[in-house]
Amino acid sequence: MQYTVQNITARLKTKTQNPAFKIFQQGFTLIELLLVLFIIGLSVALSAPTINTGINRLKAKGAVKYLATTMRYARNQAISEKTPYYVQISQIDNKVIITYDDKKIEKDLTIPEDIIKIVRLSGNKKAEAVENKAIAFYPRGNSSGGILEFWNQKGEPAYRLTVESSTGKTKIDVL
Repeated sequence: MQYTVQNITARLKTKTQNPAFKIFQQGFTLIELLLVLFIIGLSVALSAPTINTGINRLKAKGAVKYLATTMRYARNQAISEKTPYYVQISQIDNKVIITYDDKKIEKDLTIPEDIIKIVRLSGNKKAEAVENKAIAFYPRGNSSGGILEFWNQKGEPAYRLTVESSTGKTKIDVL
């Protein structure tokens, strides 16, 4: 078959007259594409703060669970080694400090910036524990007890970590 200008134009005319080809020839206009992109951008912009809030909430929940696990670890170690363990929360350095027998273990505590930590120690079991804002765990399984509250920037309570004084057990409450 010879390729001439007349041959090529004749073939194109027959293809464009085919109704199936016309369906593929239709496309989107630039306005339609821009409208779809605008709607997608708007939905992403509206959902981004919600996603960010959810991520911060998950980080805070993870940090509170990590703190509860650290408290349980200190209680178990106090029982097994028969020596008092003290858990201190440093709000400035955002760390948890475990002290026992003149030894110190420091663990980082990653709490999001918008969470405010409030530490209340119940009872006056041991003066040094209350002065250092630490919770003491004793060899018999009991503790000095305390309540750690985590509030958000809006002034609403988020989580409460309670350490029972009689049993030394920890409990997390979502507020």
